[in-house]
Amino acid sequence: MQLHPTSIGKTFKAADAPLDTQHCSMSAQNSFISGLRWVAAGRLSSQVISWLGTLFVMRTLLPQDYGLAALCFSVTAIVAIIAEFGMGASVIQAKTLSEPQLRSIFGASIIFSLGCALLLVLAAPLAAWFFRAPEATNLIRAMALNFVIGPLCTIPDAMLRRDLKFRGLSIVDFSCAILTSVATVWMAWQGWGAWAIVLGPTAGSIARVFFINYLAPQRLWPSFDLRPAMSMLDFGLKVASSRLVGTVFGQSDVLIAGRFLSKPALGEYSVAMTLAMLPVSKAMSIINQVAYPTIAKINRESDDMQGVLLGGLRLFGYALIPLLWGMAAVANWLIPALIGPNWENAVLPLQIVCVALPIRMISVLLSSVLHGLGHAGMEIKCTMTGVVLLPICFLAGAPFGAVGLASAWLIGLPLMVAINLQRAKGVLGFGQLQVLRALSKPVVLSACMSAVVLALGHAMAPHVAVWIVLAAIIPTGAITYLGLLWALDRSNASKLLAFFKIGS
Repeated sequence: MQLHPTSIGKTFKAADAPLDTQHCSMSAQNSFISGLRWVAAGRLSSQVISWLGTLFVMRTLLPQDYGLAALCFSVTAIVAIIAEFGMGASVIQAKTLSEPQLRSIFGASIIFSLGCALLLVLAAPLAAWFFRAPEATNLIRAMALNFVIGPLCTIPDAMLRRDLKFRGLSIVDFSCAILTSVATVWMAWQGWGAWAIVLGPTAGSIARVFFINYLAPQRLWPSFDLRPAMSMLDFGLKVASSRLVGTVFGQSDVLIAGRFLSKPALGEYSVAMTLAMLPVSKAMSIINQVAYPTIAKINRESDDMQGVLLGGLRLFGYALIPLLWGMAAVANWLIPALIGPNWENAVLPLQIVCVALPIRMISVLLSSVLHGLGHAGMEIKCTMTGVVLLPICFLAGAPFGAVGLASAWLIGLPLMVAINLQRAKGVLGFGQLQVLRALSKPVVLSACMSAVVLALGHAMAPHVAVWIVLAAIIPTGAITYLGLLWALDRSNASKLLAFFKIGS
């Protein structure tokens, strides 16, 4: 049985060869930066198309459509973690791999995924009853198709990530993002309502299976004898448990809101989160795709990683914080202009979550690092902090509607990250102080930029149309931030520019 050429042979060779620590350190850092470039390029290239599609769908659909779709995704997101069971992560993290292990992982993936698809079909009426939304039953059942096809790309996708083959993965993700946007927009235009939001991503998932297997053909038959992969499944269980707990607390806002808020109010909150998460989800996806396999590789080669981690965090801070805080600054004019007056109640929730969400980037990086180092047990403890803390905040905020739920993020996220950084300090080699120092300049520069944008926007708003306000304040904000960055931190400005020079 022939395996993918980038897999087993290289793994055994790397395990037996003598190490050159300095060379490994440089190689790991170069792989990290190169991976960031390619993944970021793919994500950012698809971002414009994704945003345009999302804005069209928001203008076409009603708040209750978004609320209904949000309920469905909150259910399937939890089931998806159980179905995947951390199997891809176990392949990436393993020091060595054998054909029997990979066949067993493939077989286990089929068992768990099909079982979860059946569970979703049977449990859909119960979930719809809990949310008092009977129309959600068939939507949830339709989403079970994702779990049927998922195992077909588990091993190829994991092997590509293990070998840091991010260029091909970025092209695949870009293509699937375009297909998802086109499918969702077409169905929304045809009047499919919430079905457009549900089935559009399913079309992208189907395409991804074909693209990934074309890029890294699957040459393994599954084995349902799980004994060869028991150690990997044990690690996968820890990873899946951590992700499951993390997804529960990540979706707990929608789960709580679905029970206590009206569908239009939930839709307004969901749209605010969707707009805020457009850049955040891309950044977190980049972190997950690049940081985890890179840290796993560094760990296999016994390298020091503190500089790589804090440097990567600072780089994301310079890119993500101004984007989110800039969105908060222009929200008063952006929401009515782009998606219409039906969504004006989403302005304040959007501003609040945009201020809070950069902190989530730290949490995602911490999770990837702990997994890559093999400390899945500690990561579960860190995630449990969020499970306990954030739902309490959401329950306290729910009586105040969408604004209360958004404010819960602003209170809960800083507390959770501070506690977890202190817990993991011994493993990471740094704590809250080093993280604050790494992000201090991005925070200060972004705050100054936001103040300029708000002042100019409020000065212009009474006198000119909203589109003219946006046309003035958005480039003003960008020029202000880039000018301050170049004047006050030219070294990191040069690094940020170098990052976008796509290379090998």
